[in-house]
Formats: sequence, C-alpha cells, structure tokens
Amino acid sequence: MPLYHLVGALDPLEDADVTTRLNDGLPNTLGEWIHYNGLTHLKIKLNGEDLAWDVERVVRVDKVAQAEQTKRSVSKWYYSLDFNEKCQNVGYLLEFLQRVKTLTPAGFERIQYIEQPTHRD
Repeated sequence: MPLYHLVGALDPLEDADVTTRLNDGLPNTLGEWIHYNGLTHLKIKLNGEDLAWDVERVVRVDKVAQAEQTKRSVSKWYYSLDFNEKCQNVGYLLEFLQRVKTLTPAGFERIQYIEQPTHRD
C-alpha cells in the first residue's frame, strides 16, 4: 500500500523557498524529502480559488520531483491533488487540468486522484 507524503501549500519546494533553514537533521525542501524517504507518492494541497497559483504549484512540484527522481533512477511516481472543496465549480477544475496538461504533460499523467475538488450545498 503506497503512503502519500503531504506537500502543504506553504511547504518549501526548493532552497529558494526556505526562509529559515531548520538544522534538526530532517529535510527542509520537497527534493530533500523525496531523497530522504524515497518518496513515490505525493499529495499536493491546492488553493482552489487561485487558478494560476494552483497550476504553478503542480508544475513546480513536478519539476522538483522530476529532478530528484532522475537522480534516484526512479521512473514512476504519482500525485494526488487536494482542493479541500474550494473549487468554485467544475469549470475551474477542468481549466486547471487543461493548463497542467499543457505545461507538464508527464506531470498530468502522474495525477491518479483528485480529492474534494468542489463543495456541494
């Protein structure tokens, strides 16, 4: 059974994102976590209210994961996306998916599950 590593909305992906490096022996960036734990499944928290940010977040996560997985000679890894019921409507989700597919086709193919995209009243 795969375990998913949560990539929070504020979690640093690269060194440039780290404002204060914690020297507690644990990773600080997504790339470091992938290497440290041998991650192959990532759950990406998204905003659901800022399309450009959501797309860019997935593209950046995929870029970091691609670089680290290449170093590890890993060819398969997967994403779960979690919008926390924040997408305004299905149109938002469809536009998000189209943009991700255009910007990172391989990253799009890694998406296995989309959790709670919209809220139903």
